[in-house]
Amino acid sequence: MINLNTTNTGGQTTTANNTSSLANISKEEGFGMLGKGISLISNYQQAKSNIRQLKADAAARIGFGKLEAERIRRDGERVKSQAQSELAASGLEVSGLQGQAIQDTIKFNSELNAYEKIFTAQNEANALLKQAEILKKQQKGGLVKGVLSLGSDIAKAMAGMPA
Repeated sequence: MINLNTTNTGGQTTTANNTSSLANISKEEGFGMLGKGISLISNYQQAKSNIRQLKADAAARIGFGKLEAERIRRDGERVKSQAQSELAASGLEVSGLQGQAIQDTIKFNSELNAYEKIFTAQNEANALLKQAEILKKQQKGGLVKGVLSLGSDIAKAMAGMPA
């Protein structure tokens, strides 16, 4: 119980009748507030877990993009070797201009496809990181709002007011 003593200009002392106390909180209100607090913590932990997962997924996308690019480059080398064999079998000079142009085109196309895989993976990763950033902001805002709401409920219950 809180008693506020004030003195007015007439020299009289008045006592405010403020009975704010934790004792004013009913068992049901207490359990409700406890549940609200547990829910806040649970939601906060779940959001943190989701953010970590999004960041891990972004890193995995980048890694997968690099692996796919290497696979495309290896396939390009294999196709280039096959083209050289076919050129030689057909009687064309492999080291001639025509043979070199074919090999250069194969190399160019495989590199283009490899970079496309890398850029696509990076774009997907950036989208996941953006999603994580948005979730982080929402999580912080929700936590602050929840704590303020819980604090308001506790203050109202202590003052004997309905929440």
